[in-house]
Amino acid sequence: VPDSRRVYTVFEQPDLKAVFRFTVTAPAAWQVVSNSPTPEPQPAGEGTAVWRFAPTPRISSYITALVAGPYEVVRSELTSSDGRTIPLGVFARKSLFGYLDADYVFDITRKGF
Repeated sequence: VPDSRRVYTVFEQPDLKAVFRFTVTAPAAWQVVSNSPTPEPQPAGEGTAVWRFAPTPRISSYITALVAGPYEVVRSELTSSDGRTIPLGVFARKSLFGYLDADYVFDITRKGF
């Protein structure tokens, strides 16, 4: 759900920014991603793990992202016009993974750069 305001209080003003640091406890087999690079999960017992994300740069609260679930992932990367390597990932529920056309998604994403 793209509604950070359902999780915590937000200020939906582009000029108000903050640093966010997420810590997630979830089933160890899940994929967990956020605005910061995904850390290695730490075992937490009973089939769970903890992901401790590094702080974000100052960003608007309404663009924070936190996704966790039993997803399959396909990864790639692109090189931006200024030479940076940008990691890419496409996530799909395991039940729908057979329908995912990751190459198409990556192609459209690269064309946007």
